[in-house]
Amino acid sequence: MTPEFLTLNKLKELLKNEGIKPNKILGQHFLIDKNVRDKIIGFAELTSTDTVIEIGPGFGELTESITEKAGRVYGFEKDRHIAGILKKRFAEKENVRIIIQDFLDVEASFFKDFEGNLKIIGNLPYYVASPILFKLLKLRNYWESALVSLPEEVSKRIIAAPGEKDFGLMAVLFSLYTDTKVCYKIGKKVFYPVPDVKSVFLCIKPLKKPSVPIPDEETFWKIIPSIFLYRRKTIQNVLAHVLKIKKQDIKIILEKSGIKPSLRSHQLNLEQLIKLSDVILTKI
Repeated sequence: MTPEFLTLNKLKELLKNEGIKPNKILGQHFLIDKNVRDKIIGFAELTSTDTVIEIGPGFGELTESITEKAGRVYGFEKDRHIAGILKKRFAEKENVRIIIQDFLDVEASFFKDFEGNLKIIGNLPYYVASPILFKLLKLRNYWESALVSLPEEVSKRIIAAPGEKDFGLMAVLFSLYTDTKVCYKIGKKVFYPVPDVKSVFLCIKPLKKPSVPIPDEETFWKIIPSIFLYRRKTIQNVLAHVLKIKKQDIKIILEKSGIKPSLRSHQLNLEQLIKLSDVILTKI
């Protein structure tokens, strides 16, 4: 039997009985709207052949639907008390395994053991949303899709386009290696406790190869993070102060890259950034 969905009243009763006070600092905001839950699960397009890794399942707000549709479910819950409750709630579900561990501590070898369709679903703790996303990006060869909630402000830094103020390293990474879009916006009141910020669910699908060819990826990732360290500086000043390139070389580098010296990092598109890293390689 699938555990009953926890509405606001039922959740408050559970919290009271267990002596739990949700910690906003740890991102403990629990989904209490069943319609939103169903909408989110629909985007995951789960089948019986899928294995799902759920990040931060909480009390199983999404887990109950995932177990009905997916073949196997691994839920990573850091809070030992909540994980214990979760294990009891899903004790009769043979396809669910609750692991008491911070997802950020999971070794890459865990992912390598799976064959077939691996999907990621998670209501990400807000304070570690970015580190989790970077981890998923590094492991992108092992999973088929990810459906994750995060603050709307963080999502803007992921889907920003060149020229927009939020365009930075994270946007470069996700636009090069994934097809990422906002699939659902979520109101604050669908969570308890009510968070201070608006949320969105992102749909992320890894690309088999970068969206723009990168001749030398090793050099590209040595140089590009530095380009975005000082967003208010012009690109010529960044090259001079961060990469310590001589002024006479900077002029040549920018001319060969087709970049105006007055531009700032967020104004450069992917092709320009890739060309810039290749030209710099010949000068350092």
